Amino acid sequence: MKLLDITVNNFRSINGENVKLSLEGSDIIFVFGQNNAGKSSWLSAYEYLISPKQKAILSDFLGFSEENPIVILATFVKGEGDDAIFAEKGFDKWVDKDGKLKFRKTWKNADTEGQKETFDPAINEYVLNGFGGLEQHLTKQAPTPVRIPALPTQAELTKFIKD
Repeated sequence: MKLLDITVNNFRSINGENVKLSLEGSDIIFVFGQNNAGKSSWLSAYEYLISPKQKAILSDFLGFSEENPIVILATFVKGEGDDAIFAEKGFDKWVDKDGKLKFRKTWKNADTEGQKETFDPAINEYVLNGFGGLEQHLTKQAPTPVRIPALPTQAELTKFIKD
């Protein structure tokens, strides 16, 4: 499985509806920008999506308000190497005609786990808890983000990479 895009609503500094980061055609992604531009919020949103028991805290909600539910959605594409595990686990039910599957989590309250939903292409809507075992599979297959701290010199960056 490969991550194609991630859509985030109302998470930390990411406000509004359907703020989307497309990763299609990319194998390595670098996120960089000005301070307070939302880079860490994007990485954290991704980590919240792929972490099975992640609870939101009040500061995760846009404006520190539970009136702004957090919604994080990801679209993945099934790869050729996924056929055996998908057949074994019954995951193909969730794959659309284009080989894509969608998974989302919604947090409505602080100190609670996200509500997990999987898009069912047969009925064209999200299903609560979706297919069993998907989240564990996503956690195993999803890329691991690497946070590189702000480094003032080239020597410090070289040391960080080598260590």
